[in-house]
Amino acid sequence: MKTVPGISDLAGQSVIAEIGVDMSRAVAASMLTAIYYILRDDVDYHDLGPTYLDTIDRTQVTRRLVRRLENMGHHVELQAAA
Repeated sequence: MKTVPGISDLAGQSVIAEIGVDMSRAVAASMLTAIYYILRDDVDYHDLGPTYLDTIDRTQVTRRLVRRLENMGHHVELQAAA
């Protein structure tokens, strides 16, 4: 738990003790879920990086970005890079 920036072991354990293991009600559910598993499995925190989600499904990311540009009034035509 020492590898999560700004969260000590005691703080992480206190968070879990306070809110329990039902993360669905938490505002930052994904962060609390990660903290829970780090504490439970006694593993180090590993930042996946700012582009991690972009690499999971490039097609979905492309569609989302095209939709955003079209919603801003742009006409978008995609062409594969050479």
